[in-house]
Amino acid sequence: MTPPRESFRRRVFVALEGSHAGGVIGAAIEATLVCLIIANVVAYTLQSVPSIEHRFWRQLIAFEFVSVAIFTLEYALRMWTAPEDPLVPKGGPVKSRFFYALKPMMVIDFLAIAPAYVALFVPFLDLRV
Repeated sequence: MTPPRESFRRRVFVALEGSHAGGVIGAAIEATLVCLIIANVVAYTLQSVPSIEHRFWRQLIAFEFVSVAIFTLEYALRMWTAPEDPLVPKGGPVKSRFFYALKPMMVIDFLAIAPAYVALFVPFLDLRV
């Protein structure tokens, strides 16, 4: 008898878990996200220099939009795959996602992308840190 095939959601969950569990794809995702985080820190720091911000503001804004889109996609995929996490209490997809969203790293991820969305509705309020 052949073992049951892993669901697509399960494979995405394992890939998002990083290098050890996710194999080559997981390592690539993890490395990409770490590089993107570092690049965002550098971009935000450069943006604080008036001459650099004035000269490259379009590129810095474009980079921020792309970064927020990538981090939002990652967050959404993690929420979608939450029921696959063996450490999250079972009890239906809503309950498991609620508990998953309260994990410290998920709260940090949410707090990292939320200011960009707040800025869409309240442009004069800059909550980025």
